[in-house]
Amino acid sequence: INSFGYRGVEGGYQNHIENVASTIPDELQPALKGVTFVNGCHPWATKVIGKCAFGTFDAEGWDHDETTGHPWANTIWISSEAAKSDHLHDVLLHEAGHAFAANLLAGCHFMDNSVDSVLDLLLADFAHDQANPAELLADAFALNFSPRGEDAYTFYLDKFDFKISPQLMTRLGAAIWLCSKSVQ
Repeated sequence: INSFGYRGVEGGYQNHIENVASTIPDELQPALKGVTFVNGCHPWATKVIGKCAFGTFDAEGWDHDETTGHPWANTIWISSEAAKSDHLHDVLLHEAGHAFAANLLAGCHFMDNSVDSVLDLLLADFAHDQANPAELLADAFALNFSPRGEDAYTFYLDKFDFKISPQLMTRLGAAIWLCSKSVQ
């Protein structure tokens, strides 16, 4: 048992991860309220992909047996491999993008009477015949906020050769601005 009280936690890079996470831009901070950063292998993600994921955002507290509501709800898990890599900042931005989508974009609308959330509209913009649009959207957060700019680590954008137009980045910026304003 570790200080968090659940399995999968490695912990050796916990302080390093938290220090780098503290540099996540202010624009994304509203989505990270109450989020706990964990150095380890998320139990559900590890079962699904068969290895420790670089990073996982878990809004619901998923366990390896498909149950939810566990104490690690609203966490961002970062593997030791990611923590040791040059990609840690971008992996954290990617996972913060998932948190922003779940915690803010899903409940935000461009107009009061619109049916589709901002998240629904953005996921349609990131639709792809092979890639999960939520992963492409999270990579767009990394691309948008990484100090490395175009050299940001964007696993899904690279793997699926998905190019983000300047117009789509502008829409993402507008969505971030609008939806973060709604919680202030």
